Amino acid sequence: MKFNPFVPNGIAYPGMFIGRLDEIQTIEQALFQTLNGNPQHLLLTGERGIGKSSLLFYADLVARGEIEDDHTNFNFITVSTDLAGISSQVGLIKQVARELRSKLRQHQKLQDKARKVWEFLSNWEVLGVKYNARDDELDPDELLDDLVTICDQLIGSEQFDGVVFLLDEADSPPAAANLG
Repeated sequence: MKFNPFVPNGIAYPGMFIGRLDEIQTIEQALFQTLNGNPQHLLLTGERGIGKSSLLFYADLVARGEIEDDHTNFNFITVSTDLAGISSQVGLIKQVARELRSKLRQHQKLQDKARKVWEFLSNWEVLGVKYNARDDELDPDELLDDLVTICDQLIGSEQFDGVVFLLDEADSPPAAANLG
């Protein structure tokens, strides 16, 4: 009998990934392709408690270069967030933008970009809209365009290999959030 180290709402550390070589190689291959101008998308699916969130944690470490793959040491900025509790597309964009801002704050050279993200988040609720505006009063297409522009500027800075978005609990938001 074998012990399952993966439990709901808990993260197993990289040394626990016995028998996940295919998944690990797929993640590393996707990052390598993205690094070389061919962005990849991955979807991890499976039963509750089999290690999907732990695998995302591993992907985060590899993407940031804290764990080297066999051939490449990646230097992506990672935006890793949990989508449980998200109920709208605007809420989804805000959650991703908040995590991006948090990550930018960790890099001294990117303080100016972090300020731009903060202004971006603040402007959603200031420009002609009440401070406590409901998400359905904001234009999600405009917000998404602004977020993409910020990511483009970040990638253009050449301080990172790119931006990796790791979205956990992606099955939680309703269809109205337009995650797809």
